[in-house]
Amino acid sequence: MFDESANYGGERDDTLQRGGTAAIPLNNVIVTQKSPAPAPRDFSIAGAFGGDGGSSGNSSTPKSGGGTGGSSGSDIKDVYPDCSSFNFIKLNGVPWQEAAVKNIRFNIVIIQSLTPLRTSTETIVLPQAVSFQMPTNTSIGNTDITSGIAASIAAKAVNTAMEKTKNYYKAIPATELMVDQFFRKTLKDEFEFMVPGSRLVLNPVSTVPPTEYRNNWFFPSNCN
Repeated sequence: MFDESANYGGERDDTLQRGGTAAIPLNNVIVTQKSPAPAPRDFSIAGAFGGDGGSSGNSSTPKSGGGTGGSSGSDIKDVYPDCSSFNFIKLNGVPWQEAAVKNIRFNIVIIQSLTPLRTSTETIVLPQAVSFQMPTNTSIGNTDITSGIAASIAAKAVNTAMEKTKNYYKAIPATELMVDQFFRKTLKDEFEFMVPGSRLVLNPVSTVPPTEYRNNWFFPSNCN
């Protein structure tokens, strides 16, 4: 017996040849061709802040919490990290640059309970300075990282961390503290993953003056 769902070729045929014998009639066998698997992509600095890595909405305009009863978060307006928030300064004598940013923030709908469904919209804020530290040259491809490229990468990392935090807590009851801690860890992981040798430090001891976090209605922002 032949499986009518077998995949081979790209056309419909009502017979099947077997060896050198006559054709065997088949009843309404439809066969389709599967698409080939996508080829893997190599690491690149451009890919660190361009493309599709979590670029849907993240932070949003401030909104008070305390809502109840089945809010889906659709009333949160999507805005994105502005790369002009990240003023990377090259340090003297070393191939290293740093930007410090305070008051990174975004709004998120937090599920307080599932039965009954109760939610609230909260603003997650990192009031202290966050230090984004990055080399000025990577060992992969010997790529020079200008201050503008560094700012664009940092904005991408913040956006991706916000998106991952929102997605993680879409259906999980949580507290504001739990969300805050998850975001901090995710932000550090995302930034340090994007460029080899980079570091993210909370409450840094640094001479780099912190700038105020800003967002905009468009993403990705480009400071190149």
